[in-house]
Amino acid sequence: LHIPPALESPRHPAMRARLSTRLLLPLLATVVVVMLAYGAWAHRQREDILVAESEREIRAYATALSLAVERGIRAPELGDVQDIIDRLGREPTVYGVLVYDTSGAVAYASEAILDPVPADPAVVSDVLAGATASLRRILDDEPVLGVLRPLTFADGRPAGAIEVAQPLAFVAAEQSRIRQRFLLNTLTLALALSVMVSWLVRRYVSRPLDDLVAAVRAFGGGDLDHRVNERTPGTELSEVAAEFNRMAARLEGARTELVRGADERVALERRLQQTE
Repeated sequence: LHIPPALESPRHPAMRARLSTRLLLPLLATVVVVMLAYGAWAHRQREDILVAESEREIRAYATALSLAVERGIRAPELGDVQDIIDRLGREPTVYGVLVYDTSGAVAYASEAILDPVPADPAVVSDVLAGATASLRRILDDEPVLGVLRPLTFADGRPAGAIEVAQPLAFVAAEQSRIRQRFLLNTLTLALALSVMVSWLVRRYVSRPLDDLVAAVRAFGGGDLDHRVNERTPGTELSEVAAEFNRMAARLEGARTELVRGADERVALERRLQQTE
């Protein structure tokens, strides 16, 4: 029985390693792409949720503060208004508070704001007309989310507007934590998949191939009694092993018949020689 050189070569472990790599790399690439796409989508969704929650919180602050400022304006003791906005400005989630007069100019600013730059005049005009607005802008070189509400006198006349600004730095910090968790989860999943695929390839591919290669080598050495262990019944390699064993049984039977026939011919020749 002649064995092709390719089957006798010791490079088969490397070939099986390449098979494992070919199975593992596309799977990992697919998982990484899907995880990155999902992460980008989840990242944007999380940012929108954080900004929406921040805006709701600022609106609640602005609503409560507008009532207190309106009472201070109606009094009108200037110190009361300044004290109110300074107290709220000391909250860690509030960057600062601005109070606008009816012309849209900044009348009061909390103590934390160094350069009280007013918001967009068009937005301030809409708020003075009775609307409520929110916008992102830069205040003291800090990105903030501001909510503007109108202020009115007791008779309903416009008394100005108030802006409560919240820093967006906490959103960026939360996004950074989300990215770190996402990268950690992706690496953990990739490692788990690598281990699982390597184990599956070794169990369902490498070991059956090792058995087949050992059987072929045994046949090449003349050991027709060798049989392949049929691992994992129902798989393709198990069917190959079963077919190989049937072929080995047929070859062994054929060899037995050939040996028997040869023995009979030798015996016949001996009887002929004895007869002569």
